[in-house]
Amino acid sequence: MASRKPESSYRRRVLGVGGLVAFGLFVLGAPVFNNRIEDDLERRVPEELADVGFAGITATFSGQVGTLMCTEPLADPEGAIDAAYSAWGVHFVELDRSCRVSTATDDLADEDNGDSSEGGVTTPGTATEATVGSGVTAAGQAEVDFPTVFDALGADPQFSSLALLVSESEISNELGDATSPAVTVFAPSNDAFEEVATDMLAALRSEPRVRDRVLRSHMVGGNLAIDDLVTGSLTALDGTQLEVINEGGLITVGGATVTGGPFTATNGAVYSIDRVLVPDGVVATPPSVAPVNTDATLDATFDATFEGGIIALSGVVAGEAERQQLVNTSAFGVGATNVIDTLAIDATTGLSAEQVAVLNELIVAMRINLVSGSIGFDGVGFYVNGTYVSDANRDAVVAAAGSSAAMAALEPRPEGTETDAADLEADLNQFVAANPIRFEPGSAVLESSSAEILARIAATMLELGGLSATVEGHTDSDGSVSTNLTLSQQRAAVVADSLIGAGVPADTLSSIGYGSEQPVVIDGTEDKVASRRVEFRIAVSS
Repeated sequence: MASRKPESSYRRRVLGVGGLVAFGLFVLGAPVFNNRIEDDLERRVPEELADVGFAGITATFSGQVGTLMCTEPLADPEGAIDAAYSAWGVHFVELDRSCRVSTATDDLADEDNGDSSEGGVTTPGTATEATVGSGVTAAGQAEVDFPTVFDALGADPQFSSLALLVSESEISNELGDATSPAVTVFAPSNDAFEEVATDMLAALRSEPRVRDRVLRSHMVGGNLAIDDLVTGSLTALDGTQLEVINEGGLITVGGATVTGGPFTATNGAVYSIDRVLVPDGVVATPPSVAPVNTDATLDATFDATFEGGIIALSGVVAGEAERQQLVNTSAFGVGATNVIDTLAIDATTGLSAEQVAVLNELIVAMRINLVSGSIGFDGVGFYVNGTYVSDANRDAVVAAAGSSAAMAALEPRPEGTETDAADLEADLNQFVAANPIRFEPGSAVLESSSAEILARIAATMLELGGLSATVEGHTDSDGSVSTNLTLSQQRAAVVADSLIGAGVPADTLSSIGYGSEQPVVIDGTEDKVASRRVEFRIAVSS
């Protein structure tokens, strides 16, 4: 089994590897403030927006997270968002659909909406007659948020796990075709997938029959509006009967709570739910433990290492199907481009489908429960080793190892020293200098590409205990000092909240903004691109 590498050199190697395509795997949080602050923001933000030309807007806030609502669609929705972020104390803000206009294709607008739209732009409430739930497409929708249902799933980070499964299924052709019959998808969030048993997670990636049946059990024919989700029963595309309970606006479908939506598309709608629905009778094929050769070791070996959010695969398997299964199972946890695949194929000496089934299960257990580690087959038997954060994580890996007759060697993550803290700080700042955490212009909204970087940072931070981090936000010198200070504070807080969402303990993180106080100056001239940055300060926890 591989020996543990020194922490500082290990991190430098991990952070030097290319960017991560995130599993998504985080949702931006916000601190909870008292009602006085919420009331102040709800009063002050609309006033400040009106002062800069955005009249008729109201706001609701939960803590410092707000939603803007409009009496009519705005001509410049993004400008209103930018202006809202200029208000002191706004952490995160989004627009209600009442503030936006929807753009459909000219063909759809001309063919289906008659005179209700101009140039393909449709305002809320202008659709012609529609029967919700009857399979209508763009002709029956007053608003369209996304071109297709598949686009809706791919656009929201909370659905990245589901979107990955859909992309590997033929169902993607249906959901990605704007002219296909409408489908309503009850979409489990990434958090919901974290609660699924490891054998079922592996089966969803490696067994098409299981994947397609489970996916179709989350889909209902037609474009269901919120008013259609009444107490009763819906028939999913796989034939499963989904019980719907609507009590005072709290809606459950098939036992899962509806937590958001609808996100509308030309060919359907998406609602977020908090649980993965697995139909009765759908079970993962139990992995068969490969027999141990007691007379001699086998030629073929396999190793999957998990370090800093990257899974590296090496060894020999019997065929392309086995190789693809291992790659897919690994990508489900960390993103396809974050899997390093150096597997070889040899039909005579490579690991069999039965052995690969065991390895798939161990990969899932490792990714969910270990900070870093390695699983594999050493020619005699299976093994798993690595470091964990909690006893619950350790017990879950031990259980998976036991069902696979794998040898387990696990240890708690080490406590960081002053030297470790200095090394980690240098490594993180070097990493973000080469891979900047980017925001939408003039706002504290993260660009989607930043998820990849933050997931890598979170994975590295989790490897050592006993350390705390301060996230620092900086801007260039353009604009007013007070606006820059506010923006830097907001961005630093968003980064900290994102890291918490990715698993870094909240009590080990803080944030601060310095605005334009600390510009990056080269040869007497400010490098404004470099000045707009996020940095980290790491210390041993007191």
